[in-house]
Amino acid sequence: MSVILGVVLAIIAYSVLNIGQGLQKKAAADLPEIENTNFKKNIKNFLTNKVWLVGWLMATVQWYIYLIALPMAPLSLLSAMMGVGLVVLVAFSYFYLKEPISKMEISGVFLIIIGVVIIGLTNKEDTNPPLNLSATNSIVMQPKGIFFTIILLLFLVLSIISSVKRGYIKADIIFGLAGGILGGIGAIYSKAFMSGFSVGFNLIDTLSSWQWWIYLILLAIGNIGLAPVQQIGFQKGKAVVVTTLTSIGTLIIGMLGGIIIYSEWNELPITLILLKTAAIIVIIFGVFILSFFGNLNKAEESNKAEESNKEEELNKEEEPNKEEEPIKEEPIKEE
Repeated sequence: MSVILGVVLAIIAYSVLNIGQGLQKKAAADLPEIENTNFKKNIKNFLTNKVWLVGWLMATVQWYIYLIALPMAPLSLLSAMMGVGLVVLVAFSYFYLKEPISKMEISGVFLIIIGVVIIGLTNKEDTNPPLNLSATNSIVMQPKGIFFTIILLLFLVLSIISSVKRGYIKADIIFGLAGGILGGIGAIYSKAFMSGFSVGFNLIDTLSSWQWWIYLILLAIGNIGLAPVQQIGFQKGKAVVVTTLTSIGTLIIGMLGGIIIYSEWNELPITLILLKTAAIIVIIFGVFILSFFGNLNKAEESNKAEESNKEEELNKEEEPNKEEEPIKEEPIKEE
């Protein structure tokens, strides 16, 4: 029962996150460009925009909902629910934002639903109680978990440094992947962090555990670092690439963390592992379709709207000029 509740909470969390981000993007599109406005003015513009504030609050609240879900179900299962959150976003965009849905997006929705259903049917009920901090420390602090995290952090830092030194070359790809790594690290260590508050926890024991403080630092790096990394990617590259790679990266890293660090698939038979792997691939493909084509369609509509507005402004400027032009009188020919 706890697994089902955890899945429901994860779906709610990802749905709230995606809708919140949708509202933030919609509000930000109507605000002055960040690079043309000073820092104080930017802060004021965002904080006085009600739509953006609602989106920001939703994105903040979802994190607490997700934290509650983490002890209830395997991380590899909860991470897959990101796809369902994107499906909810598509429905929200269609009914509330009145945005059209393409055939490709509909196919992406069906792929995600199929993948999630397969994962749900192949999920093995875990009768063990949620991990406490001591058990989590013995699992997460194994060499494979440490090695996995170090590899992710090294790739994150080195790729960003390389891109910056080369004048932000391939910034959308690099910062999109970096955003996915940060989102995945945030999910992995949020689960470890929450083990310090499992049933019957002792606050003094939790605060005196040096491992718990490492989990806190890593989840902060992941969850707080994601926003600025994404923003740099948006400014220096294509938003559609950044969003797509961040979504897919977060999903894959979160699942791999559950499988590698928490050993969630160790006791599964090979047939279930193969079915789950196939389901994950289907979900990733669906997420790619929704993220890429959804943002691509929005970008094309935005460009068309901008071109239409420019044409209208040019027409308005030309009309008064035509009226002001003096009528040239032809000289009278003398007979």
